[in-house]
Amino acid sequence: MGRTSRGYNRRKRNTRVEFIPTMSKIPCSCPRNLKELLPYAPCEAAIHGLRKEVRSYLNDGGDVNAVTLEEKDVPEGLTLLAAACIHGQYEVVEFLATLPSIHLNTRHHLEYVRECTPLWLAAYHGHEECVRILLSSNTKCHINLGNVAVTKEGEHLTPVMAAAKKRHWGIVEAISNSLASLSHLEAAFIMEEAGKNCQWDSVKSILNKNLMLSADIYSPFLIKAYEDSEWDVVCRFLKQNFRHKNDSVCEILSKTVEARDWDRVQHVISVLDNDLKLDVEMVEAALAEKCSDMKALMKKLDNETLDGVRLAVAAGGTSDEAAYHLYYSNVSNRKCVWESCLYLAAMNDRLEILPHILYYHRKALTYSILSRARRRAAKDKLQDAEAILEVALKEKAKYFCT
Repeated sequence: MGRTSRGYNRRKRNTRVEFIPTMSKIPCSCPRNLKELLPYAPCEAAIHGLRKEVRSYLNDGGDVNAVTLEEKDVPEGLTLLAAACIHGQYEVVEFLATLPSIHLNTRHHLEYVRECTPLWLAAYHGHEECVRILLSSNTKCHINLGNVAVTKEGEHLTPVMAAAKKRHWGIVEAISNSLASLSHLEAAFIMEEAGKNCQWDSVKSILNKNLMLSADIYSPFLIKAYEDSEWDVVCRFLKQNFRHKNDSVCEILSKTVEARDWDRVQHVISVLDNDLKLDVEMVEAALAEKCSDMKALMKKLDNETLDGVRLAVAAGGTSDEAAYHLYYSNVSNRKCVWESCLYLAAMNDRLEILPHILYYHRKALTYSILSRARRRAAKDKLQDAEAILEVALKEKAKYFCT
């Protein structure tokens, strides 16, 4: 697969094994067609963790890479290492992983998966100690962390994805930390599984890698993290760079405005533009539709603060008169502000705000932002907002054609 991994040195410490990263190594391409046959007795010894019997078989000239024939409860094609990994016999795995002639990346075909390696089997079955021993192996055969196995259901999973699928989060962390880099497919899969199971530490671990994932991957878990009061996770999401990021920022801004959590509102609008500020008194006046108070406060505020207010009010809503003064008679010159205000107004059905933004910025608004805002309104079944944006899109298309 061309993937790289970090080897590990092991040392005993309070009866636990600690792993210290060493240099990256290119994984070995182990032979696929192993022909030496493994007798039932040593395989059964590996399955039950009988290290002495396994050693005895090898000392008598047995092949460490021999494979089983199907017999009793043992499937065909297992090596000693694969059998020990399936059953979590880490002492046998530890012994085998030190042998110079061991093949760590042999492929196995079982009833529930094809093309799996011993590491994949240990990860899938949740045997963390076996996984860590394999990651630490210093034999000339370097472990392959990117091998893709195919499950009975047709899923193509690497070892780290198999661990995430079965919710073995300690193993996910161990393999992720050993990989030089996660593929986007692996990161997206882990993110989805971890998010569904509220494993926010695993999500944070992925986010810390600063991968360029799509908004479709980030957005669902951004809202879930906020609803689970995982603000640290939300902040890490907001630091990522991904396409249409501002749309996801608007999602969180709407939530924080609804909760009247002004400190977090300030944090979120600063993600859009670090110069933006918030005047809570004016925002509350606008949301309460106290137009006279709002107009008096407007005279005292600079453009950066007015833009922060516009964003918050586009999420929370106001009166027609207040909307006129905020979005029409005094307009923002920041593209990120009026585009975000459009999206916020569309997703929150702010019909008092939407027409003003469309009228004043109709030439500058791109077809892309209009289309995304319309799709968002349609998704939430906000028919009036959708209809207004549909008209704007038709006018924009007509402009392109003339």
